[in-house]
Formats: sequence, C-alpha cells, structure tokens
Amino acid sequence: MSESDFQVTQKQAADYLNVSTKTISRYRKKGLPYKMILNPVTGKQEVRFKHQDLERWHEGRSLLATYGQDGNAGGQGTPATPASGGIVSTEQPATSDYLAELLEVYKDQIQLLKEQLEDMRVQLARRDRQIDDLMRLMVGFQLEYKPEVAAEHGSMGSKSNLTSGSGEKKVFSKKELADNILRLRQRGKSYTEIARGLNHINVATLSGQPAWTEAEVQSLLPALVDNDTNVIEL
Repeated sequence: MSESDFQVTQKQAADYLNVSTKTISRYRKKGLPYKMILNPVTGKQEVRFKHQDLERWHEGRSLLATYGQDGNAGGQGTPATPASGGIVSTEQPATSDYLAELLEVYKDQIQLLKEQLEDMRVQLARRDRQIDDLMRLMVGFQLEYKPEVAAEHGSMGSKSNLTSGSGEKKVFSKKELADNILRLRQRGKSYTEIARGLNHINVATLSGQPAWTEAEVQSLLPALVDNDTNVIEL
C-alpha cells in the first residue's frame, strides 16, 4: 500500500464525514485505516487517510443508521416490552459506550497538551540559545575592527588617538575578551590589528595600562592555540 494513496488530512476527513476531528480520532481507534506521513514542510508526522476508506466508512455508518445494530429496518421502532414484567434497561450499554468514548477524548486531549508543552519547552530552549548567541555576537561586533575606519580619524601610530573618544572605558571579563580575540584571530586578524581595535573602541585593559599592546592581546589566548601557526590543536 503506497503512501501516495494517503492524501486526506484529518481535518478534511472530518469535513467529509461531517464530524469533528475528535470524532475522527475515535474512529481511528475503532478501526478506520490511516497512516502517519511525514510532512516535509513542518517536519512532523501527520495523520493521513485514503479517500476510498472514508467512503466505505461513510457507507457503513449509513447502513448502521438505517438498519440499526440488530438489522431491523427503521431507526425508530417501538421499544421492547419486558417479557416478565421486569424493567429492561437499554440505556446502560449506550451510556457505557458514551463514557468510554468520552474518556478516550479526555486522554487524547491530555496527550495533546503534553505534546504542546514539550514543543513549548523545546522552543524556549532554542530561544535561550539564540539569545546567548546574539549576545556573544554583539560583543564580537564591538571588538571587530576595520583599519580603514581608524585611518579616517587620524594617525594609527599615535597613542593619544588610540585612547581618544569617551573617557569611560568599556569593561569586559577576561573570558569574554579571550573568546572574542580567539574568534578574531581565526578570521585572520593580527595581534596588532586586534590591539588597535580594542584601543579604538576604548576597551579597558586587564593590566591597568592605558592602552592595549600586542603582547597583552597575545597573552589572553588559550593554551590550546598555536600562536605561530594560528591553528587550534585538538
């Protein structure tokens, strides 16, 4: 049986049979054939039905509504009379079936809520990671330096030019500086360019010196980095 035969969604099946999607879920438990198909857009498994199965199911419902459970034509016959004067209840089986179906609906709703909560948990975790990545990226942009920009503001060799701008120094932790210096090195920036960039955006040194030097920038790199070849050794 090919998956291409299963093209009808659960909503379309509900519309075709003129019932709710919850009722379609109950029909599936009672034997309505279906197949779980991967939706290439959402990446999730979705229920699909064959149109021929829905037609047969609809015909079966029509026959059952016409002839009833016992095969008697006419859905509104006279109620059965007690044979020995006792009370015969015909409502109990129907009530039991109804309660069983209602319980199944509640179970389906609980399972759906669990799946929605799990999806929300995954989305929140993904959003937290995105926020962390964005914060690291913003710090990286602050440390990014372009030599031609500094050239427009004056001599690059002048220490007064390196510390010009706002009198308030920007303070970063040693780890933040080390991570971003490592990333800039991996992008091909030299120690001189990184030191010049740190001075240009007025970042405070860890040593307390008024300006960054190539040696202080180089001292912040992790021990796993080969300073001569710029290759991270694993």
